[in-house]
Amino acid sequence: MKYGTSTAGAFNYHYFKEVGSTNDILAELARKNAPEWTVVLADHQTNGRGRYRRSWHSPAGLGMWLSLLLRPAFDNRQLNFINLLAANTMATVLEQLATTVQQQMVTGLKWPNDVWVGDKKICGILPESSFSGQKLQYIIVGIGLNINQSISDFSEDLQPFATSLKIETGREWPVKLVMTRFLETFRQQYCELVPNQTGRILDDYRKKMLFKNETVNLFLNDQTFSAVVRDIDDDGFLEVDHDGKTKIINSGEFRVQPVRIN
Repeated sequence: MKYGTSTAGAFNYHYFKEVGSTNDILAELARKNAPEWTVVLADHQTNGRGRYRRSWHSPAGLGMWLSLLLRPAFDNRQLNFINLLAANTMATVLEQLATTVQQQMVTGLKWPNDVWVGDKKICGILPESSFSGQKLQYIIVGIGLNINQSISDFSEDLQPFATSLKIETGREWPVKLVMTRFLETFRQQYCELVPNQTGRILDDYRKKMLFKNETVNLFLNDQTFSAVVRDIDDDGFLEVDHDGKTKIINSGEFRVQPVRIN
């Protein structure tokens, strides 16, 4: 159910009470030539998803469930930097918000698209691209951020692995405030750094990258193997050591699970 639209600065907002997926709604708008910086925001998603079509818990009124439309004009190999930049931005914004209430939050980034606090996930990012032949038409950046959940709002199987801004700071937050801070910061960084200063994006990501020099499980289709995380390369892909050799892991092919939380 849609209940409003608005424009603020560069952003065109489409508000929904409930949707299946904000990414799906925004893809429909993109195919109808919606402009860059169009945002779809929902109170509740019934079919929210993360990478590999895994479900994302999106309860009504407790989080920021939104999708952002970009129409970048650069080399396709640089698409990965948008994912990294979104993660960098979210981590920075969360830490800044915590300081406004005299709290300290230390975030970390689990490659390629998760924001963690301690050993728990607070945010997931899902980029989805559309091409016409080899030409990029648009990219949608889906954001799922846990804001006002208490521990009891997560299912028992999620409680050991999930957290929220409320849990970490001890207070509730207006979703609009968090959304505005994230979007404005992301747009500023995007216009400044993409595509000409991607080195800064990599440097910022590396500072917060989790599991460096630790063993992780890598999953590819039905195969599982262990490797040691080393770094990200200059394209933002994961570098690991496996069987004495360095391998480059493409974000579209693998998922990474730290061994220590199995």
